[in-house]
Amino acid sequence: MKYRLLILVLLGTSALVLFAAMKRSSHTLTLTTYFKDAHGLRAGAPVRVAGVDVGHVISVRVRDDLRDRPAEVVMVLQTSYPLNLPSDAFVSLESAGVLGETYPEIDITNTSGQALTNGGKIRSRESSSPTASDWMECIAGIANNRGCQLQKNSKPAEQTR
Repeated sequence: MKYRLLILVLLGTSALVLFAAMKRSSHTLTLTTYFKDAHGLRAGAPVRVAGVDVGHVISVRVRDDLRDRPAEVVMVLQTSYPLNLPSDAFVSLESAGVLGETYPEIDITNTSGQALTNGGKIRSRESSSPTASDWMECIAGIANNRGCQLQKNSKPAEQTR
């Protein structure tokens, strides 16, 4: 009976040590950005870099004190490896297909700035791809004989905070 209890205690301790080691090997980075329109983005949506899921959105809220870009998005990136995103990277909202969910995509192409720090801000830009709401407006325009225009502005925005 004593040996069973000892084995049970050793297994429990081993599981806790293994869990703690796995937790330490995780790299976490929390970033905030601001958009003119969140396009239906929701907490829990994946965050991607180069098409790879690296985290998720933890909150989307309106900041009425930020008139030009009132949609505040907070993201947590969590990988098993260091992820050093350059400070001149930017994030845009993309859509997983015509009716798919909206998600943030971080673009690091042609960037060379210092690494963003935990709790930092990342620049945003309006997506160059049509979102689900853009497609719905286009379909409504066609149905009402107004036509369809899916042109987007892809200029990065300067952060106000």
